[in-house]
Amino acid sequence: MMNALVSKIGFIALFISQSYFVNAHVALDYPIGGETFIVNEPLTIQWHVVVPHNTLNWDLFYSPDGGVTWDTIQLDIPTSQLSYNWVVPDQPTSQGRVRVIQDNADQNYLDISMDFTILPNTSPPTLDAPANDTVIECNTGNQVAAIQAWLNNQGGASATNFCGDLVWTNDFPGLSNDCGATGNALVTFTAEDDCGSTMTNATLTVVDTHAPNISVYPINVFVESNGQGNAAELGTWLFTHGGAQAADECSNVIWSNNYTDLTDGCGATGSAAVIFTVTDACGNSISATAIFTITDYIAPTLQIPAHDTTITCSVSNQQMHIQQWLDNHGGAQAYDVNGDVIWTNNYTALNDGCGSTGIASVIFTATDECGNSSTTVATITIEDTLPPVIEIEARDTTFLCGTKDIAASIEHWLNNQGGASASDLCGSVNWTNNFPALADTCGPVGSHNVIFTATDECGNAISIQAILTIQDSMPTSIPTAERFNFRIYPNPASETLNIVFDINEFGNLLICIFDAYGKLLWSEGCGTNAVSIPLNNYSQGAYFVQVRTSRNIYSRKVMIY
Repeated sequence: MMNALVSKIGFIALFISQSYFVNAHVALDYPIGGETFIVNEPLTIQWHVVVPHNTLNWDLFYSPDGGVTWDTIQLDIPTSQLSYNWVVPDQPTSQGRVRVIQDNADQNYLDISMDFTILPNTSPPTLDAPANDTVIECNTGNQVAAIQAWLNNQGGASATNFCGDLVWTNDFPGLSNDCGATGNALVTFTAEDDCGSTMTNATLTVVDTHAPNISVYPINVFVESNGQGNAAELGTWLFTHGGAQAADECSNVIWSNNYTDLTDGCGATGSAAVIFTVTDACGNSISATAIFTITDYIAPTLQIPAHDTTITCSVSNQQMHIQQWLDNHGGAQAYDVNGDVIWTNNYTALNDGCGSTGIASVIFTATDECGNSSTTVATITIEDTLPPVIEIEARDTTFLCGTKDIAASIEHWLNNQGGASASDLCGSVNWTNNFPALADTCGPVGSHNVIFTATDECGNAISIQAILTIQDSMPTSIPTAERFNFRIYPNPASETLNIVFDINEFGNLLICIFDAYGKLLWSEGCGTNAVSIPLNNYSQGAYFVQVRTSRNIYSRKVMIY
């Protein structure tokens, strides 16, 4: 069992040593190896400073062949920049690597990732978002540009997972002939690449919902009575709409009024409160009277309401994401025909949720220059969906039956999670295990697969395992060390995992596969010195292969991609 413990520690040391090729004073955060990417997909390389130096700049390189040759990604990156937006090369490989060099004034330091995989793209474009119907307010001045912008944006449609160049086309036939310059059209957008095409439809509608704009309002007119009713002055005033001027962004306008006669005043005097109405080709109209001041009582038009948003608790710069959402009014848009719109909101803070999560209902207010306002409400939620991160794995241990305070020692090992540690970006971590409670005796002798579970404040959990062995008595002689070696290849693996045993002198073996949470996924007896396990039913991630002999239990970590 001591050899098994040494073997386990040696495997962990080897696994850790392969993550860093040198004692780097800079460490890569992503990618670190084991990931799978698609050619030409965007990728953000991230790193952090382990030990500060008089750093001049950063240099990034890429190797397609496991570090044999290196291509320059970017040189002389500013020291304040700890990430770089990169496009995955278009050549597939299973030995992709990146390295970051800390270009110092005296001695350089670097870190190199393990191998990652780049796969070719062979599928037709994937429609991530369909084209959306749109309604454009009629405007002969910029209507064509607005329609073209919608067409150029594929109606809001987007496609990914394309091979070669992605080309968008549409069959816009022009607008139907409605009132003024309004109309509609059904448009088909087609995304095509070297592997096929995908289509999506949306309707473009140009409407005129706004009344003509009165730029100059009618004015009260006072004329000296001529004893004849001042017919000429009255006729000119009515003909010129009381001096009013109006225009419409979609069509010509027609003026009308409700004049009938003058009221009888003293002598030959009188008055008339005349309502002037201006109407566009679509029937939208607006009126004003000569004796009243027309003000703006119409609040801004809420074109797009605010949208709820959810931010992952572990995201970096969480406050920046919240502020961006607030500054963008939750995605809301408002328009006011009489001037600019000023946005405000009532956000103060998130209410307390589990860990560092929370929620807030925010009222966004759009106010025009006359003080008229419209509101829209949306909710911002900070959620935690990720389990804690295992920083140190649990280690196997052996206790000898009859040792003083064995129950307390076992309890101490359990309470210490077998030496494991975990952290969570969103709160504290609580540990549990599945080992049964023991009386103050030797307890069940033999080997026990103990699963330790780390749970964060929001209930997200991750498990690891370690072997607890209780021997029933002190051996009277030094046992012969069990020589049992086996190889697992390839690791990482994608299709088949091969296990080869150097010797086969321990009878039948039991081979088990556990996931990262300690759940048994597969087991099978083996009486030969080699076995191949198909991996088509396993998703990408970390797993544990356990080999049980008549005398011991051995575990190895494997990666499946």
